[in-house]
Amino acid sequence: MSEYDSRLTSSDLDAFKNSGAIQTASMTISGSVAAGGSKEVFSSEIVLSGMDFNEVVFDNSYYHSGKWHNLNEGGTDIFDSTFGIPFFFSLESKLTGSTLIVRAYMLNTTASVLALATTVLNFRYVPYEATL
Repeated sequence: MSEYDSRLTSSDLDAFKNSGAIQTASMTISGSVAAGGSKEVFSSEIVLSGMDFNEVVFDNSYYHSGKWHNLNEGGTDIFDSTFGIPFFFSLESKLTGSTLIVRAYMLNTTASVLALATTVLNFRYVPYEATL
């Protein structure tokens, strides 16, 4: 029995439901990253309206096909054909007014140019509204 079972009808716990207004965005990571250089890629914009709580999730169809991950997990791997191994891209959201953009950033710490496989990252913005 959960510790919340006796509190579900008389509780100060916040209650939210999906508002049904899920929005999507995407970005394509490709090209190369110079030795000791960095690469920055931005998603398409998502315009937000009236939310109480939200979640941004992403899917890297190369590594996580069909499995959505919370953006707060921090990042994902992108395959590099130079060394034949994945390299890490950090992911972060940027909110300006009512516009949300996701940024992917990578720092190449090797002494070689990295040739990145073209990878599409898909994003979903899931708004929730308070039920109280």
